[in-house]
Amino acid sequence: MPLKLFLKLNLSEEIDTSGLTPDRIHGLFFSLIGKDLASLLHEGYRDIKPFSLFCRELFKNQKVKGLNLEINLLEDSLIPQFLSALILGRKGAFLNLNSRRVEVKLDRILSPQRWLKPYPSLMEVEAVPSKVGVKFLSPTTFRRYNSDLPFPLPELLFRGLVKRWLAFANQPIGVDLREYYQRVEIERYNLKTRKVEFSGGGKLTTFVGEVVYNLSEVENDEAHRWFFILLRYSLWSGIGRKTTMGLGKVSLLRGYIKGYGEDSHSGGDSLPPRSGE
Repeated sequence: MPLKLFLKLNLSEEIDTSGLTPDRIHGLFFSLIGKDLASLLHEGYRDIKPFSLFCRELFKNQKVKGLNLEINLLEDSLIPQFLSALILGRKGAFLNLNSRRVEVKLDRILSPQRWLKPYPSLMEVEAVPSKVGVKFLSPTTFRRYNSDLPFPLPELLFRGLVKRWLAFANQPIGVDLREYYQRVEIERYNLKTRKVEFSGGGKLTTFVGEVVYNLSEVENDEAHRWFFILLRYSLWSGIGRKTTMGLGKVSLLRGYIKGYGEDSHSGGDSLPPRSGE
């Protein structure tokens, strides 16, 4: 079952978050869980990692003495090990920040019941909306033809979600969705490109913003249902590349998913449904 954990972390000194990079948040995560579990994740999951991360302070410019880290676990069998590693690791971890190491201590862990979902429960859909609005909360990108593609084409988005689902859900998808990728339409979007830098100097071209996907042309009811299931799953798995470093965090816009407004987090200007939708 996918599980969402919210960690409140205290820092030994105030930091400027402009120095935070995705790879440093990635390193902090592994420092928190200890060497044994870190080794398991590195060696046992070479192709698709069973977690995604989001740090609220990443990609911002402010001074803080604490961090809020969201960990999404996708593999059922790893949940006890993660919880044990985090609790036993309360004595401290470190955030490597430029030329210094900042001590990090776990203050508390929260795991609201609504974010603990057995995979079969994600498949229980009473009514499938014809349109789904997705908000890309953290920078997101895809890889195509050896280049960054900062645009959420349906085929790229759903292909990645299918791979993650099949890797960890132990629940088959009863239809070949590849036959229907082209039937998913992008109805509207409001996106901004953004360069994301890493501590070693590397950069990614990414985007943030909102997209409305129209599923009404997917004539196969089962395919239509699965596209929606996978979009709900993205609230845990994330979307696109580098989700283990804080990229690809998304939410679903409430106005398009009556009864399925798990999380809006919309903030700022949103794309409201047109009248009659």
